[in-house]
Amino acid sequence: MALARTQNLILHELVEMNRLTLDQAHELATSEQDFAGSALDEHLIEHYDLTAVHLLYAKGRAFDMPAFNAHNAILTEHSFGRLEPEMCHEYKVLPIGEMGGHFVVALTDPFNRVALQKIQETVRMPVLAMLAIPEDVEKKLGTLEEKPVAVGFGDVMESLSIEFDSAGGDELSEDELE
Repeated sequence: MALARTQNLILHELVEMNRLTLDQAHELATSEQDFAGSALDEHLIEHYDLTAVHLLYAKGRAFDMPAFNAHNAILTEHSFGRLEPEMCHEYKVLPIGEMGGHFVVALTDPFNRVALQKIQETVRMPVLAMLAIPEDVEKKLGTLEEKPVAVGFGDVMESLSIEFDSAGGDELSEDELE
């Protein structure tokens, strides 16, 4: 079964990056194996000693998009100031920030022009899209549900099994502090 045009572009970039030989790329391109969906990625990782990051950079080059390693992204309370988490989940995008009058996002589908248009309408800025590994974006978006709960000093002391009187109670003398 012949590979799709985009898959051949990815193989070409892997050859250019010296991650595959021409013979290996030709063998894959002419293979009878069905490489629909993520099957080619899985095959390359399993049989050709490639990583998801190698594939990310090859895809970025093939689709003329910068690659973004979302695994190392740090989301803060400001990350979703312009883009609601629900929209990020819907379109599988991470808001990265603003740069040079552009709103920068990492997305998992380089062909989802609808997502880019909706994001641009929402943030009212031109959007600069970067390509990211889907599992990394999903993991980062999954951490949104795990927001830390605000705790007070008394809660911390209680978790440490230390008695704490939040009403002020007895004050300690200087001798007791030493």
